[in-house]
Amino acid sequence: MNLKRLQILTVFVFLFLGALTSSASEMTLLRDLSESVSESVRGDLRMSYHSGTTKLRFLGTPPSIALPQPLAIHPDATPEVAAKGFLNVYGSLFGISDPERELQAKKSRQLKDGRSVIKFKQVHQDIPIIGGEVVVNMDRAKNIKSISGEVSPDISLDVTPVLDSQEARGMALGWVSTKYNLPAGNLKIFSSELSIYNPILLGFEMNKNSLVWKIIVQAKGGRIKEFVLIDAKNGMIHLDFNQTDAFRSIYDNENDPFWGIPGLGPVRNEGDPVSGIADVDHAYDYLGDTYDFYLNTHGRDSIDGAGMDLIATVRYCDPDLPPQ
Repeated sequence: MNLKRLQILTVFVFLFLGALTSSASEMTLLRDLSESVSESVRGDLRMSYHSGTTKLRFLGTPPSIALPQPLAIHPDATPEVAAKGFLNVYGSLFGISDPERELQAKKSRQLKDGRSVIKFKQVHQDIPIIGGEVVVNMDRAKNIKSISGEVSPDISLDVTPVLDSQEARGMALGWVSTKYNLPAGNLKIFSSELSIYNPILLGFEMNKNSLVWKIIVQAKGGRIKEFVLIDAKNGMIHLDFNQTDAFRSIYDNENDPFWGIPGLGPVRNEGDPVSGIADVDHAYDYLGDTYDFYLNTHGRDSIDGAGMDLIATVRYCDPDLPPQ
């Protein structure tokens, strides 16, 4: 079997496996999508599926090619228009039936080489779906380089809450106060938003959409930022966890190259009392200041926005560098 036939066979194996759980119309779309590129590159198309929703979660091409737009678009079309133009035809492969109604542009970026990246959040009747988003990468001609993301498909849900925002906020404050044994006066509502929650998008097995109040409760000092989902119909807590998971760890090299990086320790971890080593305790305090700056100024949970651990090494001199 020559290389070209092997490549063609490979892509159709991908199509067949994905189509096992797809409708006949989606099988047709997959075939059309494959045929939109030349035979020599079909085998290099990359696709992966969400095991829970059975929809595509990634579609990508090799660096040298892009998937052409199925319909002509204006040369001056915005990235949002171009991305939705592609998804109007192929969106059902990802679980999107109407991009205009189901996707709202969240962030768009134009790169120096002319490529563009646009991130959409999934909505249902203008209510955001937690974890539902799609990111589209396009070349300078606005053809598609990759699409990634996960959505909750086929949402059918009454979006009229029984609990209003104030009731839900009060429940969240009470819940966090009890959970951490903190006075309610030490807590405040950071944000609250009516949302739709499908556990399957966050890695759980259940595939069910629920109308919820997404409430963030923050404690004084910034060490607690609790993410609470309260059912907007019956007040049930669907999910709660502390987003402030950044964990400070300080290591001490003692200016001894033998210990390398990160060094001895950690000699002080999150919540530990002062170590008595000035450099260690200063580094611990400064990392706390850094965390607070990103949280209070930029609304980010640690430097990466996802609770990244903050690790420092003190009293370290690189033995390969000349003395200063």
